[in-house]
Amino acid sequence: MDNPNPRHRSTSGKPPETRHWRGFSLIELMIAIAIAGIFIALAAPTFADFIRESRLSSTIGVLASDMDFARTEAIKRNGRVLFCAKAATTDTCTGAVGTAASWANGWLACFDAVDNTSGAAVSDDICDAATTVATVVTDPNPMRVGNALPSGVTLQVGTGIVRFNGVGAPNAAATFTLTSDTGGVTSSRIATVAATGHVRKYKP
Repeated sequence: MDNPNPRHRSTSGKPPETRHWRGFSLIELMIAIAIAGIFIALAAPTFADFIRESRLSSTIGVLASDMDFARTEAIKRNGRVLFCAKAATTDTCTGAVGTAASWANGWLACFDAVDNTSGAAVSDDICDAATTVATVVTDPNPMRVGNALPSGVTLQVGTGIVRFNGVGAPNAAATFTLTSDTGGVTSSRIATVAATGHVRKYKP
């Protein structure tokens, strides 16, 4: 009698073999987990380095962009614009020109066309309030506000304020050194503003 299922027909006339599938043994599974753990341990420092370097590059990039924005606004307005360290709880400048200040809370760019007290057309290194005097425009001020620095990152600057004039030149050249020291590994990025107003960022 013919086999009703030709797929199971044996060409040798012998009954079809029964195949037994064997899974992983416990020892093989433990070896595989151990090997995977080694690869993860080797990759962890590299991933941490990548995160640190990416965070530094991103932060210094935003800082340099905002500082260049302040310079551009000064030229556009033909007037003074400040790029300064931000106060802890308010969107105002902290520190002074030529004096080191903490930039841990971030930074801001604002116009400073007049003295906020007298209304005279002189810089008092304070962001102008739109309602201080009639000569002040009602543009939002500050114009840019940078976020506080990420954990483990410091920013060293020899001044609390960089003041750009109407031709885009700062009151003095300045260097911004951004540093991360995590896991015993130190890395840094630098942004500079030259006496001409040119802004540059790089990895030392």
